[in-house]
Amino acid sequence: MKTLAREILRFFGLEAIGRILIQQSSLKDDGWFKSVKKKQSVDKNGEPIPWLTYPFIDFINDRLNKKLDLFEFGAGNSSIYYAKKLKSVTSIEHSSKWFEIIKSNDKFKYDNLSINLVEVPNKFKELGYHEMAFTNDVN
Repeated sequence: MKTLAREILRFFGLEAIGRILIQQSSLKDDGWFKSVKKKQSVDKNGEPIPWLTYPFIDFINDRLNKKLDLFEFGAGNSSIYYAKKLKSVTSIEHSSKWFEIIKSNDKFKYDNLSINLVEVPNKFKELGYHEMAFTNDVN
């Protein structure tokens, strides 16, 4: 059926539309549209994933195992994703606002996940550092 649709589009000189439709189905299959809708990194099932490209997540997924420990800068959906797959995850978070939001969210409650608040020193704040505004919309 796809071949017939491609041939019809090619006959009418509309191959670009076919390419767009194919790309969109790939974006749907990976979960990209869900990520846009939820405003966070998720897979096709709506499960948290790191803020990385989908091909790279596919690449690392089979390489992650319960023998590995991870240290990450910045907590979020990646923390949840890695906590499900690794022996331990230690994350440091610089935003006190975001830290409070995720610490109160049950999605971040794993025995092997440790999230620590590390304040940014004043000398870095003077260089233009500022905290981002967050909402507690972590679904």
